[in-house]
Amino acid sequence: MLSQSSLVPSALADGWPAPAVLVSRVVGEDKVPSRRMLPPADFHSKKSRNKDRNPQAAKVFSKSGCAKPGEEAWPDCNGRPVVFVRAGGVGDLIFIFPLISEVKRRWPLSVVMISCSSRYHAVVASSMADAILPHPLPEEYADADAVVVRLDGAIEKHVDAREANAVQIFARHAGLTLADEQPRFKPTAAQIALGRTLWPKRKSARLGVQLSSSALCRDYPQPLLFDAMNMLLNDGWELYLFGYPGEVQTYPHPKVVNLCEQKLVLNESIAAITTCDAFMGPDSGLLHIAGAMGLPALGLYGPFPAKLRVSVFPLVDYLQGQASCAPCFHHASVRKQWPKHGPCNASQRCEALARIKPSIIARKIREIHRRHFDA
Repeated sequence: MLSQSSLVPSALADGWPAPAVLVSRVVGEDKVPSRRMLPPADFHSKKSRNKDRNPQAAKVFSKSGCAKPGEEAWPDCNGRPVVFVRAGGVGDLIFIFPLISEVKRRWPLSVVMISCSSRYHAVVASSMADAILPHPLPEEYADADAVVVRLDGAIEKHVDAREANAVQIFARHAGLTLADEQPRFKPTAAQIALGRTLWPKRKSARLGVQLSSSALCRDYPQPLLFDAMNMLLNDGWELYLFGYPGEVQTYPHPKVVNLCEQKLVLNESIAAITTCDAFMGPDSGLLHIAGAMGLPALGLYGPFPAKLRVSVFPLVDYLQGQASCAPCFHHASVRKQWPKHGPCNASQRCEALARIKPSIIARKIREIHRRHFDA
């Protein structure tokens, strides 16, 4: 049995505060690193948001926290902690994975950590990061001898946000050139086992369907989505519906599993995705998880160009809604779900997404099935 001290990487031994989550490099049958939660510290958020006073990090990043495109002023990070800071969400954290892999490739002895919201730990646990830290990042971590890369707001405010994909934006913000831009998500052995136990496979091909995203402007209208799903049922698909608790009610059907009724947490949603043969959804976290897993998938896009979000996933196809107002690049907030002066604010739906016909979605899924399962 390992003691707590044996979980601490050697590079953390001198002067570096113990992280909230540490990696246990236990070689078992599954050979998958596990993470142990330590009691969270009561950090004061105001102090956590102070500017990074690490002089070494100041050499790497400009005052905005962003290196110039193509500039690489990183120090030798072997034996040095490297912290990527981003609260969330699911997709954005997955887009950081290639950065983590690049740091590990260049400096194998570096100790890479992610500071993110606790609700996303199930996602980050599948990265190459050595540890997970609280978010906001506690001041004592920023003051240590570490390279701190702050990525909150990087996509939303970057000058290249309308031209480069999300992985490239993070890389340019950090001032690193990536050898490989593809994010890879490997579910843990526990997640795979949980999926097989709770949702065993049947004979029919299983399609995971994410009903909505975290922003109304990115959602495909549900009446149209239901029409598409009925067509897919007629094609013989088994449908697993992912969404918020109580989001939809469905009539009993032998090939429909409404996971909204089961109130899944993120870790359970990941476990359920591991049992799917393909996936479909809007521009949101579960679609990106499926893409990073290597599942064939279909993304439905309107406000943002799909090529900026899914071009890094080889097996993800997309349908891009067309409208005079799209793409609008609207980043939704609780008080501003729609562009103020656009037609979507009046109709309360994304007009570009609404122009994607359900029959086109069903036809695209058939193409995906023929390409990946009929060969």
